[in-house]
Amino acid sequence: MKKTILLAVAATLIVTLTGCRQNDNGLASTKSQLTSALTEKNYQQAWGLSQAVQNSDSSAKNKARTTQLKHFVAAETAIAQEAFDTATDQLNAVVATKNGNAKLIAQATSRLKTVKNYQDNIAIANKTLTNAEAALTQDTASLTKARDALATLKKAPYTAAPYQTLYSQILSLDTKLAEAQTSAQTKASSSPTSNGASDSQSGTTAGSSTDQKSGSTSTLDITAADITTARQQIRALGENPVYFSDNDVRAVIQHMRIAGRTTIIKDDLP
Repeated sequence: MKKTILLAVAATLIVTLTGCRQNDNGLASTKSQLTSALTEKNYQQAWGLSQAVQNSDSSAKNKARTTQLKHFVAAETAIAQEAFDTATDQLNAVVATKNGNAKLIAQATSRLKTVKNYQDNIAIANKTLTNAEAALTQDTASLTKARDALATLKKAPYTAAPYQTLYSQILSLDTKLAEAQTSAQTKASSSPTSNGASDSQSGTTAGSSTDQKSGSTSTLDITAADITTARQQIRALGENPVYFSDNDVRAVIQHMRIAGRTTIIKDDLP
């Protein structure tokens, strides 16, 4: 009878120890995945893994890490939504968490600098947009200058996230400026003082929209086929034609024709 009892106790201990080893192995695997997720800055995955670890070990260190990751996920979501003030608050919370993970603190500190850079870039771009918008009521020279300024904003970093809202504003205003510039040029070429006066010596009309050397300098005779061909030439120059509106392409074609060429070169691009 005693022997039977001893055997039963031994069997129970073996099952218990085996279960513990399996649990330990599972926890070790989760911790390993968590380390990898933190290194790869996959904060959403790391947050879930940290909660799993905390379920097995609710130490202050594990609780703090889970809290930090919750704030980090919120910060990244805010950045994607271009809510930079919210992102800053969440990242500061990561850094300020008591008993926080050192790696997360370092990553949050670095991310704060990136968010500040986003905000600085947007502030500079907004000043350019404000000045360019003011040019809509000014002369052709001012419109041209404003469009040249906007051309710098149609390149990196503004073509990528998280500047999508700003980039849409840039393209919209650039189109308005192009239309205003074309309208101003048309009015100037059709005014009585520049287009109606006849040159008695040459027999031609002063202020004509046709350049004898290079052909038309007006964008009015540029066809859809001309724009398609121009986009192909722009792509061949290594530029992405997607970032050029139709009005941009018309201006490029106009510049090319004034120079007396039939092929676009880099100097023609804004």
